[in-house]
Amino acid sequence: MSTILVVSGTGTEIGKTVVTAAVAAAARGRRVAVLKPAQTGLAPGEP
Repeated sequence: MSTILVVSGTGTEIGKTVVTAAVAAAARGRRVAVLKPAQTGLAPGEP
């Protein structure tokens, strides 16, 4: 049986990436996939 873990948050700069990296590191040796399905905000230099 596989497990799906979703890391989400209500704002930016609250540690989602850090938590995701820690969970992925803790799961080392297992089948792990990490993806970022969406991103909000403007790219640098966009008005």
